[in-house]
Amino acid sequence: MTSIVFPDLSWDWAAGQPPLSTVLKWQEDLRQITRHWFRAGASTTEWLTAYHQLRMSLLADVWTHTIPRDHLGQLEYIVLGSSARGEDVFDSDLDHALLFHGAVAMEEIRPYLYEFIQTMALLGFPPCQGFVMGTNERWAGELPTWQDRIDSYFQFPDWENVRYLFMLLDSKPLFALSPSPTPQFESTAVQRWETLRRSVLQRIQSSPYLCWEMAHLGIHNTVSQPKRTNSLFKPKTGAVQTNRVNVKSGLLSPVIHSIRLLSVAHGVAEIATERRLAALTEQQALDRDMTKKLEACISFCWRIRIREHVVHPYKDSLPNEVSQIRITEQELAELMEHAETAKKLERMVERRFRKLR
Repeated sequence: MTSIVFPDLSWDWAAGQPPLSTVLKWQEDLRQITRHWFRAGASTTEWLTAYHQLRMSLLADVWTHTIPRDHLGQLEYIVLGSSARGEDVFDSDLDHALLFHGAVAMEEIRPYLYEFIQTMALLGFPPCQGFVMGTNERWAGELPTWQDRIDSYFQFPDWENVRYLFMLLDSKPLFALSPSPTPQFESTAVQRWETLRRSVLQRIQSSPYLCWEMAHLGIHNTVSQPKRTNSLFKPKTGAVQTNRVNVKSGLLSPVIHSIRLLSVAHGVAEIATERRLAALTEQQALDRDMTKKLEACISFCWRIRIREHVVHPYKDSLPNEVSQIRITEQELAELMEHAETAKKLERMVERRFRKLR
């Protein structure tokens, strides 16, 4: 099959937000192209690459047309999470940070940041539920502010602060991913942020305690267990049994977080999960059979999440939850196999990062 091509949202951003009808038509076009792509059995990785490029282009367009020109050179948009890894899907949210070039008055730029977030929500980028966004001053500041903030996280490594440190490992300036409207800052900003990110990685790598925290507080017992008898994931202790399968929190996230933690321990600076896997395999931290199984697990989760959004874009449940009646017997068998692989990786991480005595 030929390469996938997503349509751009043809709109003059100088005119403000596009009408809802235009956005809905464009979103339906995206879903239709996606349906054809996966019905043809085409590559999930190619879909992710094309969709990531589309999202980054949209982010850059809306950012540069929303933030006034005299502020653009003061702000560097830092992409976080799945967008930094190049693993966006339809329901990926808008988690991001801001790096200031010099002193910036937050009260002056905040209205424009809110406008930017509202526009991106209209286009299908939901705001981060955990408020990991540039409007939260915890996620914005000049380089010295970021360095002081990171130092404080290392000095007081409770679970919340450790989570923030690991989140910074999956980060990259937006204009390292798409053309920059301020090229005079591009290379410098990318270099400064990457230096900051790598320093976080190196400091975590040198701290067995922080690695233990992620392994046992962030990853332990997060892989859900499917049951063949009723096609359900086993809920955590005390939880109410439902007829939903959450492929994100119960399967995909534990695997991605485990691979990231192993990458830290082995000094792998890559951000994309597939590249981290390749580097770990090269270093013989994972055998090739395990790597192939993990790649299949991750691809399965992405495919299910994409399909659910395409087939049921307006359903009440979360897009990454799959009703049992929409899981085929073959998919259930795959789900059980991938869950076993994820559980094996979880146990490997627990053994690798034991608490110091």
